[in-house]
Order: sequence, then structure tokens, then C-alpha cells
Amino acid sequence: IISLSKTSLSDGYTLDTDGITWYYDNTKKFKQVDGFVSAEAKSSLLSCSKVLGSDDYENCKSYTDPTTGVLYYYWYPSDDSVQYLYETFSDVISPLEGVENEHFINWMRTAGLPNFRKLYGKIDSDFNEGD
Repeated sequence: IISLSKTSLSDGYTLDTDGITWYYDNTKKFKQVDGFVSAEAKSSLLSCSKVLGSDDYENCKSYTDPTTGVLYYYWYPSDDSVQYLYETFSDVISPLEGVENEHFINWMRTAGLPNFRKLYGKIDSDFNEGD
């Protein structure tokens, strides 16, 4: 039995979850909303307008990447009247990647057949007998 835990599988196999979407979907169809701005903050003492480069972004939000510990400031337009994907699925989608998350893109892709299965990731190594 293989159990899935993020990108590590039991028995030492690795699940590759990059490159699972169609090129066109990844580069043209699914993009962040127009006006979205984000930047790495070198210090938490810096203001949003300093990091993002304009006084228009003074009410931005911060996000710390859990894998790297890097602090980012970001701003979404119409944030008070629109619910963005990261707000609905905050435990899965970071505010920096939003609709550019490959799992989300793949899930939204229209299936060609009613029993079509969607790719979650790839295991690029061979299984041993009994695995």
C-alpha cells in the first residue's frame, strides 16, 4: 500500500506534482487577476507601500511561505468585495499562487469523457516487485 503525504510517498518513492497541467492552461488560461501585486519583504519592519512600490497598496496583507520561511506582501484588487480562491481554500492554496496552482488548474480542466481521471502527480521511478 502506498500512502500519499504531500509529495513524499511511503516506501521512498517521490510524487512529482510539477508539470501536470497543459501548457496553454498554465501560461494563458489561468492567471492571477489583473492588478494583483506581490513582492518579497526583506524585513517585516518595511511598510507595504515600500515593498510593493506604491502608496496604493498600503492596506496589503502579508504571507510567510511555510516551506522557505520567506515573508511576502501581496495586494488583490477589490479584496473587500471579492472572495479569492486562497481565501476559500487557505490550507491548500497560497495567496501568492492563487489560480495558478497546478492542482486547481487540473481540477478545473473539462474532462473529455464521463469516466476520465485527472492527474494529481507522477512517480518517475520504477516500482519493485511487491511494492
